[in-house]
Amino acid sequence: MDIRTILLPFTSTPGDKAAMELAFVIANKYRSNVHGLHVRMDPRDIAPLAGEGLSGAMIEEMMESAEKEGMEHSSAARRMFDEYCKSKGIPFVEEPPGPGGVSASWHTEIGREEDVVSWHGRLHDIIVISRPAEGQEKSTTEVVHAALMDAGRPLMLAPPEAPSDIGKRVAVAWNGSREAAKSIAAARPILMQADEVYILTAEEGYSHGPGAADVARYLSWYDVRPELRQFGGSSPQDIGGSLLSKLNELGADMLVMGAYTHSRLRHLILGGVTSHVVSNAMMPVFMHR
Repeated sequence: MDIRTILLPFTSTPGDKAAMELAFVIANKYRSNVHGLHVRMDPRDIAPLAGEGLSGAMIEEMMESAEKEGMEHSSAARRMFDEYCKSKGIPFVEEPPGPGGVSASWHTEIGREEDVVSWHGRLHDIIVISRPAEGQEKSTTEVVHAALMDAGRPLMLAPPEAPSDIGKRVAVAWNGSREAAKSIAAARPILMQADEVYILTAEEGYSHGPGAADVARYLSWYDVRPELRQFGGSSPQDIGGSLLSKLNELGADMLVMGAYTHSRLRHLILGGVTSHVVSNAMMPVFMHR
């Protein structure tokens, strides 16, 4: 598959700039359209959250404040997007197929952010979003989870600093799961253009399913010749840390992995490899579920 359309949700966090830069790095490689999206909360949703004991006037004031803040965030996001596109000479397009190269489009919508991002994500080839940072609002993490769980499309998490290029040395975390297989299939355009591809498997925590050699055999049909490597670790945190250490050792510039191969409830209670990687990866992470 080609990567023709990229959804770029702006979450009004410091990571938006890196996510935007990463989205256009991808767009330049695959001649894609980057569709910027900012979702403003409906001020009417404030009322059910306000709680008891507040007067109508107080709730009205909260709604007005939320609307003003949403407008400010939306304007700031659009300004950042416009200024970047102008500085790079990237044209805006209203209708496909556009100019046949990298292009941009934009819209703002009112609603629940996690719902709107998931809905629009279903009709884009990939969603690029900033990695939730420690201490960020819970809502940011919920948007990432919603995109993973509900959009049905691959997600690229941007690290705090966007790289100038990706896809030259790509690592694939393989555990035999359905989610890992979907990630590999979705990342095939990237793997086919990579200079080097590594299939990484943990010594512990392997799911039932095909082995790394089977993955290599599958990818050989697409002229991809990966190297097979193992890394250590027993607990999810150990496996996640060892995986990131192996990526640094190999000089990988991107990780492809399945997301939440166990239930999300188990991850919330016990932690997991996905959670560790999402919180700590310093390179773009391509995930599917």
